[in-house]
Amino acid sequence: MSKSSGRRIHDLSYPEDTFINDCTDQGSIIKPAYTHCNVLATEILRVKLNHPGARIHAMAGDVVAAFRDIIIHRNSVYLFAGYIEQDDIIVIELAAPFRWSGSPGFYKIAGGAIAHVHGSRTTKQLPIGFFKYRWVDDHINVVADVDAAVMTRTDHFATP
Repeated sequence: MSKSSGRRIHDLSYPEDTFINDCTDQGSIIKPAYTHCNVLATEILRVKLNHPGARIHAMAGDVVAAFRDIIIHRNSVYLFAGYIEQDDIIVIELAAPFRWSGSPGFYKIAGGAIAHVHGSRTTKQLPIGFFKYRWVDDHINVVADVDAAVMTRTDHFATP
């Protein structure tokens, strides 16, 4: 077992004065607003009160997780995009370079879109929709284990 861990960093060998932060108008960057994590504890307690005998599941997702292990050459980073056939949408990664100063604000938009879609889904067990906490690009779901398919649907709706 390894005694140390690490994370691969994207190719940052940009020529001088051409790194994305050099070309970004810092005044135009979207400032993310944060919701305190105590809402998670409140939701867990609310679900537990509504389903006293059930196990409570919390599941976290990250918008950027899908992109962390993709190495993109600096000359093609602007071409990075994907198509989600099921939803007939195109996703364009505007923040692929690691350490872009605008990442939190732009990932907040993607996280908000996912939270909205996820929270808009309802089931017989969740008539008001799924809990939709997000922190920038992270989203967390809390559900009671009352229906085997709930976690599957929750995972499906929360995954970009």
